[in-house]
Parts: sequence; structure tokens; C-alpha cells
Amino acid sequence: MSMAERPDRPARTKPVPTDDEGVDPIEYRPAQPAATPSAVPASAAVTADAVVPPEDPTGTSGVVGTQPVLRGRELTVQLAARVSPDVTDLVDRAAAMTGRSKRDLVEDAIRNAPWRT
Repeated sequence: MSMAERPDRPARTKPVPTDDEGVDPIEYRPAQPAATPSAVPASAAVTADAVVPPEDPTGTSGVVGTQPVLRGRELTVQLAARVSPDVTDLVDRAAAMTGRSKRDLVEDAIRNAPWRT
């Protein structure tokens, strides 16, 4: 079959992003069903709206001594660090004793390190 006899190929399309492209698999929680709104008196609705504080766009509200979150950066970043078997055992035992996740234990250890001021 020569080039002239071949059928035309369809034009290539751009890749379509997946529905969960921006979802961190570590922080994934299935979508909760929307709660049905209950009837609220008008005076209570006005009071509730007045109590809501404005959102802090930098993500540092109430936290002293932290850098603002850089725009365009993921909220969580995969660390992919290899550790020795004894450290793995230590983290496993700490997770079993405290009931906390390994990620939470490692983050707390880094945040509460003596060299961090």
C-alpha cells in the first residue's frame, strides 16, 4: 500500500486531565453527600453570616512564624526518602502505640526537632 492509498489519520488531540488530577491520594476522602439544608429563621441566618471570619489567602492565619504558602505549589509533596530498617521499625512501633499515622509522626518529629527554632 503506497502513501497515496493510505486513509487519512485523524488529528491528534490534547490529553484530557483526569477528574482527580488535583487530588492528593494521601489526603483523599470520598465525597460526602450534601447535607439537606434545614429551615433557619431569618434572624439566625444573619447572625451566622456575621460570625464567619474572612478566609486568609496565604493560609497562615493563626500560625506564628511560618512562611506564606507559595502559589502554584502542592499542599503536600511526596518526600520519597529511604530510611534504615531500624528507623522503619521505630516508626512502625510508634504508630502502633499511639494510633497515629506514620506521616503524622514524621511531620511532628520534624516540626518539634530541637534544631528548629
